[in-house]
Amino acid sequence: MKKNSTRKPKRRILLSTISAIVAMIVVFGISGTSTAVLLINEMLKDTPALDVNDFISPESTKIYDREGILIADIGLKVRENISYSQMPQVLIDAFVAIEDSRFFTHNGFDLPRFTKAIIENLRSGFGAQGGSTFTMQLVKNTYFASEESNADVTIERKVQEISMAIQLENELSKKRILELYVNKVNYGVPSSYGIYNAAQYYFGKEIEQLSLGEAAYLAGVVNAPGRYQAYKNIEKATERRNDVLYYMLYHGYITKSEFDAAVSIKLEDLLAGDNLQGVPSQYQGYIDAVIAEVKELTGFDPAIVPMNIYTHMDRSTQELMEAIQNEETNIKFPHPLLQTAGISMDVKTGEIIAIGGGRFYQGERLYNRAISSFHNPGSSVKPLLDYALAFEYLGYSTGHVILDEPIMWGGTDKVVRNYSRRYDGEVRMMEALSRSLNIPAIKTLQAVVNSIGSAKVVEYLQSLGFSKVFRGNNGFDLGYAIGGSTFTVTPLEMIGAYGMLLNGGVYTKPHTVSRIEFRNGEAPIIPTFASVRILSVEAAYLTTYMMEYTVSGPFGNQIKLLNRSYPVYAKSGTSDWGSEGLQYGIPEGAAKDTWIVSGTSRYINVAWVGFDKAVAGQGTYMSNDLYRLNTAGLINRMLLNHQEKLATSFPAIPRPAGITEINHVLGVYPYAAPIDGMNSSLITSGLIKKEFATLNPLTPPTLSNLTDVTVTMSSANPNVRTISTTLSSYPIPEDLVMASSTLQMELDTGTEIIRATGTRLYHPSWIYGPVRYFSSISVNGGTPKLTMSDQNVITVDVEIPAGGETTLNVCGFYAFESATDIRSNQICKTVNAGDANITVPKFTGGLLATFTNWVTSYNLKTPTLKMIDPLLKSQIGIITELKPAVEGESMKFSDLKKITFETTYYDKIVSFEPIIGQTKMFVQTLWTDYRFFNVTFEPADAPNTATVKEVVVSGIVVTNQKLSLNNNITIRLQ
Repeated sequence: MKKNSTRKPKRRILLSTISAIVAMIVVFGISGTSTAVLLINEMLKDTPALDVNDFISPESTKIYDREGILIADIGLKVRENISYSQMPQVLIDAFVAIEDSRFFTHNGFDLPRFTKAIIENLRSGFGAQGGSTFTMQLVKNTYFASEESNADVTIERKVQEISMAIQLENELSKKRILELYVNKVNYGVPSSYGIYNAAQYYFGKEIEQLSLGEAAYLAGVVNAPGRYQAYKNIEKATERRNDVLYYMLYHGYITKSEFDAAVSIKLEDLLAGDNLQGVPSQYQGYIDAVIAEVKELTGFDPAIVPMNIYTHMDRSTQELMEAIQNEETNIKFPHPLLQTAGISMDVKTGEIIAIGGGRFYQGERLYNRAISSFHNPGSSVKPLLDYALAFEYLGYSTGHVILDEPIMWGGTDKVVRNYSRRYDGEVRMMEALSRSLNIPAIKTLQAVVNSIGSAKVVEYLQSLGFSKVFRGNNGFDLGYAIGGSTFTVTPLEMIGAYGMLLNGGVYTKPHTVSRIEFRNGEAPIIPTFASVRILSVEAAYLTTYMMEYTVSGPFGNQIKLLNRSYPVYAKSGTSDWGSEGLQYGIPEGAAKDTWIVSGTSRYINVAWVGFDKAVAGQGTYMSNDLYRLNTAGLINRMLLNHQEKLATSFPAIPRPAGITEINHVLGVYPYAAPIDGMNSSLITSGLIKKEFATLNPLTPPTLSNLTDVTVTMSSANPNVRTISTTLSSYPIPEDLVMASSTLQMELDTGTEIIRATGTRLYHPSWIYGPVRYFSSISVNGGTPKLTMSDQNVITVDVEIPAGGETTLNVCGFYAFESATDIRSNQICKTVNAGDANITVPKFTGGLLATFTNWVTSYNLKTPTLKMIDPLLKSQIGIITELKPAVEGESMKFSDLKKITFETTYYDKIVSFEPIIGQTKMFVQTLWTDYRFFNVTFEPADAPNTATVKEVVVSGIVVTNQKLSLNNNITIRLQ
């Protein structure tokens, strides 16, 4: 193949123009010289002034992804210019063969071609064939066309095109004209012009690398880009390519074998794929963020100042983000007004790899929800704000316990509630975050504010990039603890703040741009984004440790679906309309959106799903069905799944050296060391910053003071005194019982009393026992006898030594049941035992043994005993009468000792002589005393005629026996 000559014969412009126009007039059948001149003048009077500079396509700003692949051209025309020298001969030949076969010989107007086109159009209808040369098309595209639509095709405009084409041929060379033409024409590339972009879009090639078939397609598609777009209509595109190849063969630019070879290759096999190069409408959410960032960095508008902008966009992640938002995945948005925004970022660098600006985000400068929409973050902010600062400044451990109870917003009568509308009592902080409880979060932030002040908290939030956080009226308050009040954030701000946590407390501003090159040769800009420590690495680690637990722990929530074999750090959040939605038919308190932040040690993602605004009658709130879909969770899961393709591993965030683990008593703060033998269920472990790892000794509650003790004395025994000690009642009755694991809570709002039942995790009584009443009694200064009771009256028998005076020291005090050495004050009384009163018991009708034992115990005189025969076995040993009759009387012990009691009772001494030699039958039937004994015969099977040999009691042969002593006898027979 040989290049065509570009030599152009010199001629006068005016003569050439007149000749061409006259020729056209003749063709149209217009006669009469004067008429023609007048008509020509009329047609040319509004012809635009030709300026060669108008034909030079301004260079566009190019935006590249992280791999250096072009994703967008922005500017007046979206194109990349090439030079004639870059064009391979096959490309030149293809264009000339199909579009302008006499291009290198005509003067800008090809009369034969034009005439033929007119005839064909008259025969087959307008548009059947075009007669414009490259030069005329270049003029048309520069002066008579816009991006939106072609200018009206009229004879007047055609005359002007011819006139200006002839003028242009005398200003520029053929090579330059063709160069300008291919750079300016539309190739069917969405939102892009020029041959360079077309080669990249369709074939992924540089211009110099185009094959014969590829060049033929590019030359053919310009005739009707919509019809011949290969990605949309491969059949028509293939036909058009083959037509170009035919005309190349016809005009001698290729051989028959070259034609056959090129036609045999399927066009679809040459295509690089529609997603090779992005266009603004495809990556617009990311591109808009890039443009805004570049303006901030340079002060220039990339649409005006040509640049090469290199970004951190990962095409695969960006395309997934857009596919999700455009409902091209299995994630659906069932409400037409439900919107979303998303961002993915490299944790270590702050490099944004993907941005989703909203559902069906198309076209430039739309409302980019990822970078511009402000919403309450809800509970998603709890780790970042409440617990991170508690770890940093309060020294909380991960085993910390917080009381979840009814409370009111400070200075109001509004009651704070959890999402569940329940209060759970004492909860571990890890659980409180996993279940996203509101009261523990608010209490934690309140403790932080009490410690460091609100100004420092606001400064912290501002340092994380939250642009709408301030102090003063309508500024920071405790509502921020749960992402409410005036606290609003963008997804961009959220991902930057959480990136800080996952990056060990170091904040790097989220950014999209890595390098900016200016086309005018100015020095490039390589943006640097400072890494600023906002939080200690230890506090950041402890916070992410809790976030990981919310994913992998045992509590159900919307982020459980993110759990996988490597650590995922996440938090969800919801904000509601409050009462503002009522005017739009939205139930009070209905949710308006949801957030989920999730990340690994490599990447972090933020997804927001909700409604831009309330619309009356449209149900613009998160109904139960919408909420249960967990769309934000599904988005995060899909992004995490995809990011597994971007990295080979996702190690856990390393534990800093400044973190240690402590064992401390559950629910006690400041933290206390466990005591020996403590129930293991009352001991917890937790991670904590080493600087806060000092444990205090466990101390019991302070006991109330004892106010009074009274002592009374009585005795039923000369050597025993019954001492009754009465202590003043303990002033806190609930301390007298072992605390229940169920916690009763109550809040008086002034207008109502709110009661709730929760769980108690710790109570001192479980370690020290409940409070008990104690008495301590010592005899004559001896060792005290300690007695404990749950009642305030303690009765104790005290032995009194014989002879001499006896003094008792009686003391009372409070102490714990399981820690008796921890005591209140004690009150003591001195008591003289003296001659105690003795109450004589009732013995009549009772056993003689009971009476004799009583006499012996008091060392009384030996009583006189009188027996009477019993009639029944059951009467044996029963007292029938006691003299003197003092039973039931109270007597001085000294008087009692003077008495000799006379006692009559049932008893008998039985002689066995009458039955010796008698038969067994006689004993059983005729012996009258038989009824009083428990008789055993030996041998047991002896016949009734056997005679009695002897009687044995306890193995001893006896001749008689007192019934009260033992009535069990053995009769030996012979």
